[in-house]
Amino acid sequence: MSDTWAIIQARMGSTRLRGKVMMDIAGKPMLHHVIERTLDATAHVIVATTYEPQDDAIADASKHYPVRVFRGSPIDVLSRYIAAAREVEATRIVRITADCPMLDPEVVRKVIDACTLDVDYASNLYPRTYPKGLDCECFWFDTLLRLDRISESYEREHVTAAVGRCPQLFRLANVHGNYLLPNWSVDTAEDLDRVRKLHEALQPMRSA
Repeated sequence: MSDTWAIIQARMGSTRLRGKVMMDIAGKPMLHHVIERTLDATAHVIVATTYEPQDDAIADASKHYPVRVFRGSPIDVLSRYIAAAREVEATRIVRITADCPMLDPEVVRKVIDACTLDVDYASNLYPRTYPKGLDCECFWFDTLLRLDRISESYEREHVTAAVGRCPQLFRLANVHGNYLLPNWSVDTAEDLDRVRKLHEALQPMRSA
């Protein structure tokens, strides 16, 4: 079994745009775009959703792909990551969020490569040199357990927030992109409309 697993966190209960991960973009749910792009970067993927009944849709939609599904806490996302990683005995974890349908597999691979034995945590976030929506983090299971010990209650929903609060406690690596573009993540209806238009513009290029 692989030691490196990408974990895509996904839930229907987003407060700003409820059900966004199952909304259509270019003929398929946003979640499918994220899964496909993640699978282009690494073969071992878990969709980590919640045990809430509304998230049955996410579990069902994930069955179209060669990924595992894990269901855990809807609030304590950090504990969801730990339990999902334990289930597959992952030693290195890639964190992906399901509201990033423009995720770049090449960037994901670069972040994974940057997470060597000499660092605790690698990302393209400190400092941010990529547009929001291409966010990727990679860290060791031991790092995840350290986050479990030091994270404040309000940080557990965001999994790795304690890294930003206490960077001196971690050996960090950053992947630089040197281009900041408009927001490509989906938090609002306006974001969704922008990403849909971008996919429409890109489709002729893919079919050429």
